Amino acid sequence: MSHDAGKNSTVKFRRRLTTIFPTLPAILLLGVCFLIPIISLLTVSFYSYVSNAVGGVDPSRRFTLINYIEFLNSRAYTNIFWNTLTISLISAIAGLVISYPVAYYLSRPGKSKIKRLVFLLIVVSFFMNAIVRLYAWLLMLGDSGVVNLMLSFVGIAEVRFLNTPFAIEIAIVHWTLPIIVMTLVGSLRNIPTSLYEASTSLGASSSHTFLHVTLPLSLPGIIASILLAFTLNMGAFIVPVVLGGGIVQMLASQIFLEFVEVANYPFGATMATVLLVVTLSASYGINKLLGTKVTIK
Repeated sequence: MSHDAGKNSTVKFRRRLTTIFPTLPAILLLGVCFLIPIISLLTVSFYSYVSNAVGGVDPSRRFTLINYIEFLNSRAYTNIFWNTLTISLISAIAGLVISYPVAYYLSRPGKSKIKRLVFLLIVVSFFMNAIVRLYAWLLMLGDSGVVNLMLSFVGIAEVRFLNTPFAIEIAIVHWTLPIIVMTLVGSLRNIPTSLYEASTSLGASSSHTFLHVTLPLSLPGIIASILLAFTLNMGAFIVPVVLGGGIVQMLASQIFLEFVEVANYPFGATMATVLLVVTLSASYGINKLLGTKVTIK
């Protein structure tokens, strides 16, 4: 009996080793490129700033919470944090609202020139350089830009778009829209067409079929797309720099300033840690909020 038990344990160990071995390169890559930098960032955030040290870090100093206390007690930094959270959430929801009809249209059976054109525009937008897109919005939303010229033709006074949260939100939505559309198209195409046929044969209207079949079954894609968009939005760096003009700031751009211009690595690491924790926590909350099981009625 003991011999059989030992043999079974050896077989199980070999099976586990065979399963784990192919994933070792990915685990090592994840550890080197992800876990080690995060641990280093978290460690640096607990050091106090020393002006004459490289990066403001003196490893001989004891760990302290002074950076986190300063961040929480500073109205300027908390305002930047709430700006980041608000802009990211609004942009993610707006991107979902705009992208869902487009993804629904692209996922429907049949081919047409219009559908191909829409898909081509989304792909081109996805591969277009971010700087090019931002400066295009800069020209469009400027005081003498295309949008204000169009408004002047209909008798509306000049509107200031640049250096406002609205300009940043538009650019971020444009940035994440192709990703959201592609994510939703994959989810919508996985819905069996037989369910639509069954709903129609039972006398359901198009709106009833959409509300009780399409929307619930596409919920995983909705959750995935809004989480992707929100995560990307929280880390937006170049958008607030170009369109915010230093007036509307987000955490990512402020982190850049702390690391590169001020060379205050401890405080920059503190803000980066706060950004990471809040992003993960908010993503978990959104997933829990939207991830409730929906049954087809």
